[in-house]
Amino acid sequence: MAPLLTSYSVDKCPKVYDEYKFTLSELYREMAKQELREDDAVREKALSEMRDWIAENPYIFKCRTDAKFLLRFLRYRQFSVPMACEALERYLTLRELYPSWFKNLDYTDPIMKDIFHNGPFIFLGWDSTGRLVGLSRFGRFDGRNSPSQDARFMAMLMETLLEVEEFQIGGCHILIDFQDSTANIFEKWSISDLKIMMEAYSHAYPLRYSDIHSAALPKCGTSIVDTFLSFANPKMREKISCFSTVGELEKYFEPSLKPALYGGSLDLDNANRSLWKLFEEYHEVVLGLDRMEIDLDYYSSRWNFEGNMSTDRKLECYQYQPVSSSLHRQIARDELREDQANAEQALQQMREWIAKNPAIKTCRTDANFLLRFLRVRKFSHMGACETLERYLVSRQRFPAWYSKLDTAVPWVKVMIDSEFVIPLGRDDSGRTVYLIRYANLDIDRFDVTEQIRFFTMLIESFSADELNQIAGIVCILDDTNIPMRAFAQWSLTDIKNFIDCVTNAFPIRVKEVHVVNLPLFGATVGEWIMSCCSEKLRSRLKCYRSVEEFVTKTNLLSLLPKEYGGKQKTEDLKRQLKDTLDNYRNDILALDEMKLDEKQSTLLKHQSNSTEAGMIGSFRKLDVD
Repeated sequence: MAPLLTSYSVDKCPKVYDEYKFTLSELYREMAKQELREDDAVREKALSEMRDWIAENPYIFKCRTDAKFLLRFLRYRQFSVPMACEALERYLTLRELYPSWFKNLDYTDPIMKDIFHNGPFIFLGWDSTGRLVGLSRFGRFDGRNSPSQDARFMAMLMETLLEVEEFQIGGCHILIDFQDSTANIFEKWSISDLKIMMEAYSHAYPLRYSDIHSAALPKCGTSIVDTFLSFANPKMREKISCFSTVGELEKYFEPSLKPALYGGSLDLDNANRSLWKLFEEYHEVVLGLDRMEIDLDYYSSRWNFEGNMSTDRKLECYQYQPVSSSLHRQIARDELREDQANAEQALQQMREWIAKNPAIKTCRTDANFLLRFLRVRKFSHMGACETLERYLVSRQRFPAWYSKLDTAVPWVKVMIDSEFVIPLGRDDSGRTVYLIRYANLDIDRFDVTEQIRFFTMLIESFSADELNQIAGIVCILDDTNIPMRAFAQWSLTDIKNFIDCVTNAFPIRVKEVHVVNLPLFGATVGEWIMSCCSEKLRSRLKCYRSVEEFVTKTNLLSLLPKEYGGKQKTEDLKRQLKDTLDNYRNDILALDEMKLDEKQSTLLKHQSNSTEAGMIGSFRKLDVD
């Protein structure tokens, strides 16, 4: 028998954090890398950031900060630290709001023992891909037990398995056999009970589901199960398959994990004993979770798991904090009307709007993310909400441009090394300056889609920095030696759609655009581009016939690379860009988690044309700033 483990410390600010070492097999190391974007450097950085966040969060009083516990949430959110922190808050809040369901998870409790020996859930083992396989025989739940008693058993099961790192990484494949289920097993669950339980399965507990196969659901349970699944997140619902007969379910058992009951050789009694040993091994660890504490008044005012909404849209994360730069605080006050009271009110209003918007299924609601939209709309919360919805629509309507933006793919490094786009740092007004040189781009290798994907990676990483949200961006387009084919690549529709997205959907403040050495053959395309922009943005465009004229008429010389007569080394600037994209890689990839139901979007309801080109008509000009 494995030695029994003791509970972990819940000191949120320990003097020394535990040192983590990855000890699992190569199968899980590779799975963690491919599916979760996990490696030693990413893991160490994410753990450090999450621990800092917990230490600074005034609403979390006591919390485990050992690596194994935090990795539950980081792996669940593919190492996006903001989303992992949101998941942790949601988990802690659910446990505190419903202690009779999710606390005092003691396997020695007589009721827990009875449920276990009835065998409603059995741990069959690990399949060939490294995923846990679990069998639920739903009819083995006792209709006389209360929903909270059944929930406590399942919570005890989830907490125990989440202590196993193979489960954190590999996730689970669940098979559900509804055979012999009676009406009283289903009918004891109220709608509120179903919402709370699905909140645990689908949102609060960091569970990674592979596939969920079910069979033989009786008619008496159909309406209850349909209601239950209506509260699941879309990703979970996509993984569920339902079959009429148990015979159809049997083919989803791997031979070595197929119970004798279904024609295989696995002894369910032996499998049950393995699960009992896990309960014994992690008994004190699971009970120790009850020592974590949060400000329940604060969190309960922001979450209502029994209310009408039960999706990831209701995440509340960081509170507003003014930026540390005095220059940018002044810009925020003078240009954006930003102050503590105004920002906090607008964040609250925007979160409430997201929670009530039937079109938005999942969305980040941490302050950093929402402030992007509030700042670009000068804290008009309705304007910010409109821009956010446009942003979500754009990301979904143009997946080839905006989804699966992985900054670590090899072609991104090639584009960085080409010096196509270089960040030059901040000017005297605190704005970030970028130099774009199309003559450096290999247009035979990189088509329009890849160019837009690269620009979007830059925009998303730029927008994650609050100083950039406040001060905005300055673009220098040096068109010296640009080939005609660089213009010919872009269709008029691509230009229109991309400009619409950048100026009306993406929260970016374009303060100045300097165009240098635009050739005559590019003038027509340039005019078409500007016709797609707002009058305010057009007024911020300045053209120069030569680099010398540009240098003379601006105060940006010191930021330019040495080949322009400036002071900066291009190699240093390229390295800074690579580091920035690496830093925000997981956060950018995690944006794909956000989902919108286009059928319910107010932006799309009145569109007669649902094609991508129809996007043009839906984006009327906003007051870009």
